[in-house]
Amino acid sequence: MMKVLFYADPTRLYETFARSADVLADHLVNFMGAALLRSGKVELKAVVSAIAAWQCRGDARFAGIELLPFGVEALLAVFPGCRSLEEMSRAFFRNELTEAGAAAFARRMGELLHGWTPDVVIAFPTNFGPLRTLFPQALCLIAENGIVSRSPFPRALRFEPVEFLNGFANRHADAIRALPVTDDDRRELARLAEGIRRVIAARNPHRREMEAFRRRFRHTVLAPVPYANAYGESEWNDQYLWLTDVMTRLPRDIGVVATFHDNFGSQLNGRTAEHLAARFPNLLVSCGGGFRNQSLWFLPYVDATLNCETMTGFMGLLLGVPMIALDRVTSGWAANAVGLDAVVEALERPCADRAGALVWLLTRFTVLESRFDDADWYCRFLADKLAAFRKDGVTFDLMGPVERLGDVVDGILAALGATFARFEAARAEKRRPLNRVLRKVGRHLAKLGDWLEACGSAETEDT
Repeated sequence: MMKVLFYADPTRLYETFARSADVLADHLVNFMGAALLRSGKVELKAVVSAIAAWQCRGDARFAGIELLPFGVEALLAVFPGCRSLEEMSRAFFRNELTEAGAAAFARRMGELLHGWTPDVVIAFPTNFGPLRTLFPQALCLIAENGIVSRSPFPRALRFEPVEFLNGFANRHADAIRALPVTDDDRRELARLAEGIRRVIAARNPHRREMEAFRRRFRHTVLAPVPYANAYGESEWNDQYLWLTDVMTRLPRDIGVVATFHDNFGSQLNGRTAEHLAARFPNLLVSCGGGFRNQSLWFLPYVDATLNCETMTGFMGLLLGVPMIALDRVTSGWAANAVGLDAVVEALERPCADRAGALVWLLTRFTVLESRFDDADWYCRFLADKLAAFRKDGVTFDLMGPVERLGDVVDGILAALGATFARFEAARAEKRRPLNRVLRKVGRHLAKLGDWLEACGSAETEDT
């Protein structure tokens, strides 16, 4: 029986945007846990925060998963120099434990596992550096959002088999670019891009705003603001300073559309946006307006994306929008240019062909939500990767093909269609009571009209 350990970073206080139990149920159970347990071939344990373990008591969603609480006292011993959970999270992610901290981490993990040794370790949302040191025989993976991940797209995961700050794609950029791209591949990518464009064109809430905005500038770029530099990839740890740096260094004839992560609060609220817009007339800040995945709606109206810790730039590449990397890890390997100093030059030249990178992402590095309930597929997926890891280590072939491109395109487009069918049905349901009222009012108005007409006729006869 394969032993799988989930490490749900216990320094993360999920309460900032949702109950810890609900976040864990979403990530731990819905993404993989339920399917793996149904296979009957996996023993599953999960290291979680004390608050998550406490909330999950008696919760039927976690049946069959042993939750192991990594409490606050243990965290303080592992991170003696840190003064906040955020500092602890960064220290673990960057594998910056002191010798004493590493010993305390090993000690606590030993207390939790009692000699149980995992075959596979899956960490989220963090790195696995200290875990690989503890379990060198285990295949360690980081679960992260895929090229699509939020509504209206299907959810998807990608699995990093190396430490995130020097990621798999960075290490194998040359091999990825050398992969052959067939005519069928290009047709499938075009089919996906056209399907997405059709959805955006039909329902875009920002169309008029962006058409007017782009007419004012020589070029426009999209700047999805990173959430607090969670991975330490950017020069800035602060959203406001990050965006201010972008605006200060770009020419004023380049219009910038700033969006932000829709799961978290942001420094870029209406008040700060108003101040920044007054200071920088070439800035448009979108503060949400109730739409998820808001960056999607702006992609058809920009000439490039400034990508930092997000997959938005890759979606732009799919639509033919150049990607300019402002991080050290996520996008540099596939970007058309790197750094703010390269923006102007990159905007003046055509978007380089990145079909190979997109095919690799979609077929080797993406697991769509249609697989989240497939017990046999998930078990085979992990077992095959574990066997390859134990045979050759982390090589380029470890992340071999897992899906046909046509099937991935079908899955994404089907999910898009289903999402908007639900959206339209919900709108129709909301309109239905109003329609009933309007019909009733219409009937009364018609009767009133008949009565007034009758009164007018009677007056004419009397005169």
